[in-house]
Amino acid sequence: MRKQQGFTLIELIIVIVILGIIAVTAAPQFIGFSTDARKATVNGLLGSVKGASQLVHARALAGGAADVADTSTTPAVPTVTTETGTVTLNYLYASASTLQQALDITVGTDADWNLLLLDGTAVGTLGAEATGTDASQTVIYPQGVNSPIAATDAGTCYVIYQEATDTSAPVIQAKTDGC
Repeated sequence: MRKQQGFTLIELIIVIVILGIIAVTAAPQFIGFSTDARKATVNGLLGSVKGASQLVHARALAGGAADVADTSTTPAVPTVTTETGTVTLNYLYASASTLQQALDITVGTDADWNLLLLDGTAVGTLGAEATGTDASQTVIYPQGVNSPIAATDAGTCYVIYQEATDTSAPVIQAKTDGC
């Protein structure tokens, strides 16, 4: 009798089938990495928006800014000057229209982020998280994701900043269901 060396064809086929089954069960986890990365990026932006809001608020308090709406005429609307520009204040917090300067982010087609400014006159809704018809809101969403205004669940991948009121601090939320 000859001494057997190596694997038989049947053993090789069995190993290939087992590796195929393992690959099919593990593949969905690897595909989900981009979704997890996008969610983590949006949650990181949430932290940045909250931090920028608090820094602007602290600077406004330290500078003795007036606690008025950003539509006030008497006294004049207060501002805070930062390294990245002038931030208009709304009840001692960043107004939605100048949040981008507080964050120092680039938005647009060649950037990582898109920004929508909603002032109650915009067409479309964001659902329950965008409340108030006259409250200004800023929505920031990643490049490559559908606009939250035009999209359904597929577009729920954004951070929304709703301006402060005379009775409350700004509301800042992240929605990552559609990332």
